[in-house]
This record gives sequence, structure tokens and C-alpha cells, in this order.
Amino acid sequence: MTRKQTGPLWLATMLLLLNSLPLTAVAGERVDQWLDSDIEPWLSEQLATHPRFKGQPLRVVVMQDAEPDPSPDGLSLWAVQRINDRLATVAGIHLLAAPAETERGYDGSGRLDCRPSPARYLVGLESQIQGSGARIQVRILDLDDRSWVPGFARTWHGKLEPAQRRLAGERYPVEALRGQRDLPFAAAQPDLLASRLAADLACALRAHPAENLKARVVPAANDPLAAATAELVANYLTRAGSLRPAQGNATANVLISSETHELETGLRQLWVSVRPAEPDQELPSVAAATYVRVGDTTPPPAAPTMLAGAAPAPLPAPVPAQPLASVRIEPLRLLRMDKPCEPGRCAGNAELVRPDEVDLLDPRLVVELTSGADSDVYLLALRSGRGLVQMTPAGCNVSAAIRLSPGQGLRHPLFPANAGLGDADKLTVFAVAFGVDQGPGDLRDLIQQLPSDCGSRALNGAALERWNRSLVRASAGAGPGFQWRGLRLDFGAGETHVARR
Repeated sequence: MTRKQTGPLWLATMLLLLNSLPLTAVAGERVDQWLDSDIEPWLSEQLATHPRFKGQPLRVVVMQDAEPDPSPDGLSLWAVQRINDRLATVAGIHLLAAPAETERGYDGSGRLDCRPSPARYLVGLESQIQGSGARIQVRILDLDDRSWVPGFARTWHGKLEPAQRRLAGERYPVEALRGQRDLPFAAAQPDLLASRLAADLACALRAHPAENLKARVVPAANDPLAAATAELVANYLTRAGSLRPAQGNATANVLISSETHELETGLRQLWVSVRPAEPDQELPSVAAATYVRVGDTTPPPAAPTMLAGAAPAPLPAPVPAQPLASVRIEPLRLLRMDKPCEPGRCAGNAELVRPDEVDLLDPRLVVELTSGADSDVYLLALRSGRGLVQMTPAGCNVSAAIRLSPGQGLRHPLFPANAGLGDADKLTVFAVAFGVDQGPGDLRDLIQQLPSDCGSRALNGAALERWNRSLVRASAGAGPGFQWRGLRLDFGAGETHVARR
């Protein structure tokens, strides 16, 4: 992605963090620009081509604390809709449609689907509204181990436009997620909360081998909400065929009981259980719970939601952005040659490398970039604990850029014999490109001042900090003809992670 003036700030921030890919959008870029030029292309590439994600079922949702947000703001829903629309057009991405995986209500009629969600990943968008500004992050959650995938995150922060602030201040309850603590049922919705509990209990009973269940409802004394819910749940389970009413108290082999617990003023947790009437390990003992707001007899208003298939009204058309600069370099690729190659001599057969196949000391590994326009390109390498150097695809002690024509590629070995980078635990490669019509300037001078990777001592410590500050100052004169790409290798805990930008 090309940015006017702000690209060096990204690179400077990255170097200051020492080997953590720059994943934060600069202030001044509108959120819609960020989605169009960064997030959507990045997700399209990663989800369609990365071996971990390609063909895997996934959803794009608004998240809060690593869970789908039950009451997302309108701005987040709008952003998720844009991402969904883009990913739906990309081959190789297995995008699951709404509803949310937790949507299930059952009144005993029709078919109940108890299968777990097929989704293996959630592309989660999280927003933090801060006055007139916001911080928005996109990450990928692995549902198998409930952890964020390392190296796959993007962040934007900046000021919101008036229409965006309006959307950010609106909340759209996701009815499929109602019943969570942050989105409780209302006491005026006994049928809906009972159907949600009945769905959970019916699936739990279906998984149990016991048959011929005869149930009796245990009255909930002095708790009308619990009593009414238990009766409704019993009716729904009877209609579903999960059990049948006992003809007398003595004939019941399972009991349906309910109780509520007050958590705070007006908020209760309601439990319904199906348990053996007498101790019997052959009979099921299952329970389900939901949250209920009491004291308000008015059902919550229906609201359009992404997960229900409707999104908030779209934002007004943005002001046309400034034209992107002519410089364009494609995302860096990691390849393995048939045999080791020397700088400037890496033509020939090569295969795209899977992250889990990377060996830190493999001399056959090369980084490849392709230019989409006439460009002058520099390659930089940042190694954790050591510092920053300029790679030398034109040969040692040659600090001039490599000039590439449209469609022309460049390969360079990651671990040439003279580089001394073979013991890195993290290694980031940057490609920095300038338009060929962009003459000498402070930014080019700074890059050309970097030591080469031909055995020279890398720029590190206080010297790197001073260089980084100079890079920030030089950013104002960088002009529009500037672009960079990055690829980070993270070797740790027996597993290699690759992150790209």
C-alpha cells in the first residue's frame, strides 16, 4: 500500500519496535481507506493462499474480549460488512454466512441442529471509541485452541468523520447472542428465553443414551420467573420428543427444576436442569443457563444486525482520496531454491515455502519481490538483538538501489554466507521502493548510510535510535512516490511463524 508522506513513519515505528511488523495505520488515513487499501487486500491474500487458512471455514465478526460482541456498534458492523463483501468474491476462502454459531432457539417444532459450528477461525474486528477518534484492530482467532494467531493483526487509529462517529455511537443488539450477561433477555420474553434453554437441553439430552424419560416439573416457590420458565421448557422438550410428562409423581424418572440467582440489581442468572428423580447413573443430568433483566416489562426493541442479515445504513460516500503514487511492489514472498545462490544470482527453479517448513539455517531460502512500476528498490534486514543492515543484491559495498521495471522481480538470499544472520530468532526483511522520478533526498540518504550485510556491524542501540529519529524527520519530504513491504520470520518454540505486509 502506498501512502503519501506517512510511509516512513510506518517504517520508523517498525524499526523502533525492533522486529515487530508495522501493523498500525498512521493517523490521517480514513478508516474506509484503511479497509480498502490494507485490510481487505491483506485478508484476501492471507486467507486464500496461506496454508493455515486456505479452504478453512471461517466467519468475520465484531469481537469483544475474544468473543463475538453481543451488542456491537454500527461502525464496526459497517466495517465487517465491507470485509465480508470483499472476501465473498475471493476464490479459496471458505466464508461462512450468518447466523452466529451460538444462535439457537427451539420450541419443540421443526428440526434442531445440534452440530457444532464448522468454523475453525474467526476474523475478529474490535473497536475502541475514544472521543472523536477510534482504535480498530483486526485479528484472527483460532477456535481450536481459542487463541489469537500470532503475526496476523492490523490496527488503525485516527479521527472519525461525523457520519462515522454517529455510527460508532449506535448499538445493534445481536439477537442470536441474546442471553449473555452483556445482552440479557427481558423478563417480558419468557417464551424466547425458554426456547433458548430448551435448545441447549434438547441437544444435551440427545447426546445421552437414556430413553423413555418421564419428567415432572418441580415448582419454584416464590419465584414466578423460574416457575414459568420451567413449565415452558418442559412443554418444548415434550413437543420435541426429548421426554414425556409423567402420569404421576411416582412414575417420573427425571425432574425439571429451575432457579434464579441475583447477580446485581435487576440482573439475574436463570438455570433450568433435567436431573434423575432418584440417584441413577444411567439417567441424564444436564443443565442450561441464561441471563435475564428483571424489573423492565418492556421487551427490548428489535434492531437490525449484521448477524441477522441486515447492516446499518452505509456511510456517506467519502471524499475522493488523493491518487496513489505510481510506485507499487507486491507483497514479499519466501522461496526455497533448488540450491544455495549468491546475491544477484538467484534465478532458476524455486518453491513457495510453508512457514512450518522453514529452517533458520537453510541457505536455499530467498526473499522475492516483484515491482508493478518503474521503481528503485532497497532491501533492509532487521535482526532481533543485532540491528539493521542494508542487504546487497547488487554486491557487497554497493549501496545504490536496484532499479526494477514493471513486472520485473528480484530475489535475494536470506542467509548469504557473508551476512552473519544465521543465528537470528527473529528476522524482518523490508523492501523500500521509490519512484524513479524521485531524486535524491534525506530518506534515500538515510537508507544508503546503513551498513551492508557483508559482515559489517549492524546499526543498533543508540545509533539505531538516532537513525530512527532522523527517519521520522525525513518523512515530511518523502513525497508520494514511496512504498515499503515487510516480511518477518519468527523462529521460536519449535515453530516458525511468517508475517507479511
